[in-house]
Amino acid sequence: MGGVRSDHPTVERTDFLTPSNSFEKTYSAPSWRAGLVYTPIKDLAFYGQYSTAVDPVTNLITMTGVNRDFALSTGKQVEFGVKQQLAGGRAEWTLAAYQIVKNNLLARDPQNPANTNPLQIGQQSSRGIEASAGLKVTETIRLDANVAVLRAKYDDFVQVVGGKVVNYAGNVPANVPQVVSNIWATWAFAPGWSANAGVQLVGDTWADNANTLVRPAYNVVNAGLMWKPDARQTFALRVYNVFDTVYTTSGNTTQWLLGMPRTAELSYNVKF
Repeated sequence: MGGVRSDHPTVERTDFLTPSNSFEKTYSAPSWRAGLVYTPIKDLAFYGQYSTAVDPVTNLITMTGVNRDFALSTGKQVEFGVKQQLAGGRAEWTLAAYQIVKNNLLARDPQNPANTNPLQIGQQSSRGIEASAGLKVTETIRLDANVAVLRAKYDDFVQVVGGKVVNYAGNVPANVPQVVSNIWATWAFAPGWSANAGVQLVGDTWADNANTLVRPAYNVVNAGLMWKPDARQTFALRVYNVFDTVYTTSGNTTQWLLGMPRTAELSYNVKF
């Protein structure tokens, strides 16, 4: 398998207060991927893939004149895995390992700490293992679970702290959990009706690049009820954070953003 993608985003910014900050910039963002899948027996597949990607150093929509001349960040990923279905499709599992490297990130000039303009010399990477499994216990009950364990780190990330150059190489990037897991159960208890519930488990995260303050891990339980009177209509009631757990999703050393409190959502979907 293989694929090639080419994006050419254009950013146009008009600054009415400071016209000199107005600009128009077009970026070239080619990427590609190639992979191989091998199925030695039915319902068992081994695969490998190499892919590249590009990403702006900041958000394209909010880009300012300061960042307009930076090139896009580049990345590459290598992934290997295996997938299998068992028991006539009643069970399935997946195991994958990957490495991602992203470079051309903004960092301070280690040779000139007084220069506040960043350079595109930073790099970070992550290695991880992901596993998932699903089992149809009965004709009406299904269980699903997945877990991701990764080691994200700065390979080269220079900053100036207190007038001194500090390289955070080896540290874990802020707001990146090292373990994430989900367990989910679905019960089709009557024709057209189903109930589901699950728990999301998110591990500790660092709140700063220096890795001095940890935001605690958290577990959140979600649940739902769904009714399909026919093939075109779906009514759904979803309750997020059933036990109203107080937890944080991002932040730094002085301020954390809390996650969603207990929230109920009623929706109706119709196809025509």
